Amino acid sequence: LVTPELIDEAWPQIAGCDMVMLQHEIPAAAIAHTLKKCAEAGVKALLNPAPVLEGAQDWAKDAAFITPNEHEAQALFPVKHRRNTFGNEGPPLMTLGSKGVAYAENSAINTVPAFKVQAVDTTGAGDTFNSAFAVARACGKTMSESITFANAAAALSVQKSAHRAECLI
Repeated sequence: LVTPELIDEAWPQIAGCDMVMLQHEIPAAAIAHTLKKCAEAGVKALLNPAPVLEGAQDWAKDAAFITPNEHEAQALFPVKHRRNTFGNEGPPLMTLGSKGVAYAENSAINTVPAFKVQAVDTTGAGDTFNSAFAVARACGKTMSESITFANAAAALSVQKSAHRAECLI
């Protein structure tokens, strides 16, 4: 139900955000419209390209951050996808599951290792990673610091079943 018109209606609130997060579970037209508006207004946008949508290569360039996993990166950047060439013409970072996260910075490929934990349920780990990464970047943390923080959050999230509700009060 998210449309470009709905984004326009909510734009005054969106324009005041430190970071806008999008993923491919809303219509492509709304994603493309939001990313373009954010880029034009200088509002940082993080795009989690899951699941990969047709045409994403055209509008993903408007995202300040794009966080594909290896399979999504290969689908989005089929020619450019190589661990030694992604960066300027590929994803600025790529999640590698239990191997951590690789990111391009200053013409170098860096890897931030994942935390070694006993995973019980990986449901929502990517969403947790993206949320924590966005918070850290919005707070001015470096790429490495932001990825480490996001990896820690994701590591915590996989250690319990996502389907088990707990009372926190």
